[in-house]
Amino acid sequence: MYEEFFGLRRRPFAAAPAAEAYIPTPAMEHARKGLIRTIERGDGPALVIGPAGSGKSLLGQILAQHFNTRFSVALL
Repeated sequence: MYEEFFGLRRRPFAAAPAAEAYIPTPAMEHARKGLIRTIERGDGPALVIGPAGSGKSLLGQILAQHFNTRFSVALL
């Protein structure tokens, strides 16, 4: 309803973050590069800890896109 009124292409406050909204801040890039390195080396499990709203789910989506062509990826 308000998307059309304001000329928006999608809902502005979705429940799940959108990977195209990723902004590579230094902290997020450090975490992303570290997780990519861990996955590529097969070092085992990795853990991402942070407060609500800090981008953990978005980071998971970015990693899923990165590895989508090499692995079967499932986001739960």
